[in-house]
Amino acid sequence: MPENSTVNSTLGFEGAESDRLTGLEVTELLWGRRFEGSQNQENMAYDFRETITTDAAITDENQYLRPTSTASVEKDMLCTKFADLFSGRERCVPIYRNPRGTAAMNNEHVGLSAYAVMYFSVME
Repeated sequence: MPENSTVNSTLGFEGAESDRLTGLEVTELLWGRRFEGSQNQENMAYDFRETITTDAAITDENQYLRPTSTASVEKDMLCTKFADLFSGRERCVPIYRNPRGTAAMNNEHVGLSAYAVMYFSVME
């Protein structure tokens, strides 16, 4: 494993620190935007679409549910808090540029959590 990398060994993702976005970059990339991609977990994968408004409200759409949430950036990570998911606890994930990602494949960026890897691209 390269020095200064973050790994989700269950799902085989490795992110270089040089590709990790700062908190300011996360905010500039996602606030007021819609993004789409796929979330890959150990036992399932599904497509999703999220929108973060300029006032940090999130709408998440996937084939399973459409929860609403709030977003913040803490310690250079995107943090979300869904009232109906994760027992209302906040979940924070680092965001990386994907050097091999493309807009056509919806995988220009990657969010990494303990249980999932989320590949996505900003649509608008």
